[in-house]
Amino acid sequence: MPQELIDFLRKPIVGPELVVRVVNRLERTKLLQRLLNTDPLTGLLNRQKSSMELTQRLEASQREHHPFCLALLDVNGFRFINRRYGHAVGDGVLRYLGQSLLRGLGPEDVVARWGGEEFVVGIVGRDREPAIAQLSQLLQHIEQQGMITTRGEMIHPSCCFGVALATAATLDLLSLYQAAEQALHDHKVQGYVVPVTLGEPIASVNDVRK
Repeated sequence: MPQELIDFLRKPIVGPELVVRVVNRLERTKLLQRLLNTDPLTGLLNRQKSSMELTQRLEASQREHHPFCLALLDVNGFRFINRRYGHAVGDGVLRYLGQSLLRGLGPEDVVARWGGEEFVVGIVGRDREPAIAQLSQLLQHIEQQGMITTRGEMIHPSCCFGVALATAATLDLLSLYQAAEQALHDHKVQGYVVPVTLGEPIASVNDVRK
């Protein structure tokens, strides 16, 4: 319990007023923690908090001998999206992708935004090939579903990604991240980067997926 809350509780306040003030203080503390731990744009874990969570998952995988993969994702054509539609739509793409990844992965997995158009995902309990298959299927679904911009246009954002599997020789999160970064680079070099798919204008947002 925070020291200021302990000091506050020592004050001679009784009855409903005490309950209300304690609840308000706890809510403010929770809000502060949420603001410190999350990316304000996407609502995902931020780099600092997710690094702690990912390190815990990595250490647990090495201690308990179960697989753990780290994936690094980049949004294809993100600069083009910003130029064509504006940064507000670009922000919407990041929110759409982030929340879609969060919903599509397991409760033990970690989904975070580390800045720009970069997402980091920790996948627990899967070797590299199953993790690649899972991400590929999820990203294909996200791209096919698409999102509607504030201008009433449907776009289908896509991502390229690299996946690295932790091993007994993995020293720390940084070395695992660097391996995932190299895998992402190889993915791009091999020509798997697909430009964003742009749709036709839609008459009304309410007409879509009622």
